[in-house]
Amino acid sequence: MRSGSEVRSGRQVEIHPTAIVHPDAELGEGVIVANGVQMGGHVKIGDAAVVSGMTGIHQFVTVGTGAFIG
Repeated sequence: MRSGSEVRSGRQVEIHPTAIVHPDAELGEGVIVANGVQMGGHVKIGDAAVVSGMTGIHQFVTVGTGAFIG
């Protein structure tokens, strides 16, 4: 991991065990990231969004508040 890189997240974020979240990701409050998710760099996930299992998210993608993807 590069120095200074970190995942920024709100409260009550749930990341399941086999999910891969790039260090530059931003996760809003109440986000759920299910098993098998692969998230590229600089991804932004809005509050209360759900990313369903085995979903890939390309780098620089923004997922809106309350979205359900996968």
